[in-house]
Amino acid sequence: IDGLLDAVMGELGCDAPAVMTGDGATQVAALIEHEAVVDETLTLRGLHLIWRANRGSRAR
Repeated sequence: IDGLLDAVMGELGCDAPAVMTGDGATQVAALIEHEAVVDETLTLRGLHLIWRANRGSRAR
């Protein structure tokens, strides 16, 4: 994961925030050298936004 983050940030030319989500995200974040934010509800919030957008498009 550290190597992947190094490669991505190298391509970007700057540091970027790393966000981890899902099972084991807290444990993985503790093992890597990069600073990472753990957001346990990121996926669910994203799915909720998609559901709301799709629900709104049907009402028209």
